[in-house]
Amino acid sequence: MNSIAIAYGGGVRVGLEDNVWYDKRREKLARNADLLQRIHALAEINGRDIMSPSYIRKNTNKPMRILQMFLRQLNRLWVFL
Repeated sequence: MNSIAIAYGGGVRVGLEDNVWYDKRREKLARNADLLQRIHALAEINGRDIMSPSYIRKNTNKPMRILQMFLRQLNRLWVFL
């Protein structure tokens, strides 16, 4: 699935919670370093850049900030009721 997502311009997530085994035959246990190396290789083959952790943090926190602002407004509303 990661190969398809990368090829079509999508994002992927990598971690042991999604991949216990590294290989299809289930002979080698996955390690985070191995999974990351595989994603980097797929990205390079497809001409894709890897997003930096700071870029991800900056851009994935926006929905959370919006939710937090909404909840603050909702709490203020409850005070007036």
